[in-house]
Amino acid sequence: MKLGIIILAWNSEKRISDCLNSLNFHCGKHTIYVLDNNSSDKTVELIKRNYPAVNLLVSHTNLGFSGGNNFVFQRAVADGCDYVLLLNDDVIILEDFISPLLEKIETNPEIGSIGPVVVENHDRNIIQSSGGKINQITLDMSYQKKGNLFKKINKFREVDYILGAAILIRSSLFKTNNLFDPHFYPAYVEEVDLCFRINKLGFKNIISENYRIAHIGSSSASNSSITYRRILNNKFLFSLKHQSVLMTLFTTNFLLAKYFINIFLKRINK
Repeated sequence: MKLGIIILAWNSEKRISDCLNSLNFHCGKHTIYVLDNNSSDKTVELIKRNYPAVNLLVSHTNLGFSGGNNFVFQRAVADGCDYVLLLNDDVIILEDFISPLLEKIETNPEIGSIGPVVVENHDRNIIQSSGGKINQITLDMSYQKKGNLFKKINKFREVDYILGAAILIRSSLFKTNNLFDPHFYPAYVEEVDLCFRINKLGFKNIISENYRIAHIGSSSASNSSITYRRILNNKFLFSLKHQSVLMTLFTTNFLLAKYFINIFLKRINK
């Protein structure tokens, strides 16, 4: 049983050390892959200098979240990784969550993906996501238990999707195709699509409520208006892929109405 840990880096010089140091401290020795997604800072130099054991890959174009993970995933599969852990570069490891989750998925063949509870880094008692739920009518993709206090419970719970900050995946499900759909570019909704496809393949997405990681939050989402439009666009794509024509027409009109209502309300408030 071999695990490959995949981390995408993009202008990560000021945050990736916290991720890698906490990973090395709590989780022992695993094969770690870092793909630099065409950074303009000194991320590459930092990793070469301070983390020689890391398998560093460098892309001279930004492949986006989906494309970058797909690229490294194929390398991990070629290296014989039975499982891959997708980890954001702004995650802080608080405990060894990898060993118990790896044991759970290894001994339960019906599980396709598994992840820990994600808590806010500014207050590690507050849940950011304990898995996600998809509303097939409105395409609301909400985080479960968001804002609740974290309580350590020895319980595994099936969810619709797992937040992309930390997902452990069975490699055999995607050996012959892409892990993520590259059309979800540059980011957002791709992990929802991934977990939805895992369900369609007959496997479960599971959250362990016994372990947590801290997530700072994406620094790439600097413009809230652009972020909202990207999410909206990728929800349309999700609907086209997975819903009937009639349902796609309904959800498209619903999302557009919601979008224009939000714009109208913002103008009134100004």
